[in-house]
Amino acid sequence: ALAAHPELASVSYGALQLPLPERREEFDSSVQVVVDCKGSPHPFSLAEKKLAERVAADPQLKDLLEFNQVLQSVTGQSFRADLLWREGKVVVEVDGPEHCSRDRYYQDRLRDYQLLISGYLVLRIPNDLVMSDCERAVEMIRKVIQQQRSRL
Repeated sequence: ALAAHPELASVSYGALQLPLPERREEFDSSVQVVVDCKGSPHPFSLAEKKLAERVAADPQLKDLLEFNQVLQSVTGQSFRADLLWREGKVVVEVDGPEHCSRDRYYQDRLRDYQLLISGYLVLRIPNDLVMSDCERAVEMIRKVIQQQRSRL
């Protein structure tokens, strides 16, 4: 019943739907789970895990980016960022297929607006890009960080 409440989407990734498969590789990414993953990639996101491994191996990025951090907008709304560079106020979102639905797309844009008016720059990278060309995704992040650094 909670899945229909868009105001919970930023903290719950949607409502838990049971039963969950025992093996994670069989996990349907359209089913979302509330988990405490602050500081780590989301446990059911292969793209976040892959990106985390790549970022951890990058001397320039490894100490800048934090996974799954909670931010508060100037209007008091809380949001969880997939990746965050606090100092530069950069949010990186790794978007899976669930972000393609009309409702989720709309909610993502409202969320981006809230973060924008709070001083954050939001970069959205599709899961498919991370999985197929992780180096390109990392380079996109690197360029956004370079751009923000030049403004600090």
